[in-house]
Amino acid sequence: MNDNKLKSINGLISKNSLSMQLQTLQANGVIAFCSMEYRNGYAEYDTKQFYAPFYIEFQNGEGWLLFSSSSIRNDRMNNQQWNSLHLKKIAQNISRAYLVIPDDISQNLKEKTIAENYQKKITGNMYSAIEDVCYQSELISLIEEHAINLDAGKTRKVVRMEQPVYHDIAAEATFDSLLIGCYRNEEHLHWILSTMRYNIRLNKRKGAVEMTYLVGQASKLLLYNQANHQIYKYFNLSGRIERARSERMKELHYPGYQEGREYLLYQLAEELSSPMVNVDKLIERYKPAKWVNYAPVFVSFNGNVEDLENLI
Repeated sequence: MNDNKLKSINGLISKNSLSMQLQTLQANGVIAFCSMEYRNGYAEYDTKQFYAPFYIEFQNGEGWLLFSSSSIRNDRMNNQQWNSLHLKKIAQNISRAYLVIPDDISQNLKEKTIAENYQKKITGNMYSAIEDVCYQSELISLIEEHAINLDAGKTRKVVRMEQPVYHDIAAEATFDSLLIGCYRNEEHLHWILSTMRYNIRLNKRKGAVEMTYLVGQASKLLLYNQANHQIYKYFNLSGRIERARSERMKELHYPGYQEGREYLLYQLAEELSSPMVNVDKLIERYKPAKWVNYAPVFVSFNGNVEDLENLI
């Protein structure tokens, strides 16, 4: 797999993880609102011209822009600076903008150095509409600390001058997907249930996945027996996805371990009651082009067990 595809995978995983953490903060009352795909613009021009991947709003009406990225590139950073500058001008309740990077970048010396150098730039003499670069875990701590300080100060709510276009990721139906995957044998099933992980192949191998939005949004797993498709289990997925190289699979005692292999690992949250579905019909209808036997299939799905039967 080339470097660009790996960055795409990491970016998708990071964005999905941040989305879930923001939803949790909203559910716990730490923030009042969170959204994805935040767009706004000047009234006399295109009102959707400027964009941020995430927007959060505190209980006092103060807003933050969040730009999630798995790598620091000059062209991308210039675009994010441009969007931040104008979004702050249009909506005066927006006080800060952050560039958020995955925690595991700290393990990549090259990417870590690039991120640290960019942080020094924007917090030094360079004019910047982005306040800081921070790891995802650091951002969550910043949000929680800021919310505590605001609560103590009881700051007056600020009224937005322009109404942005966004969708509430905590209140609206999310764009989830169903992962249909198989287990090879009882040994493989035992490993899945004991580790609470399910693996799908990466790289240019037979049965490897093409990275799409659905791959990163899987919320359910329909796990069927490769030898008998009428035997299957059904799980909630936690939303945590890990890119695992061969060393990681060896550490987890994966029964099909081989050097040089790479996977996406989905974390299982809990087993659910199995719905009444026809696995073969689901696969036949939703399998992608050039699909090979027993490769995973992803289906756009709202996450309600009852809907599964209607997908056939």
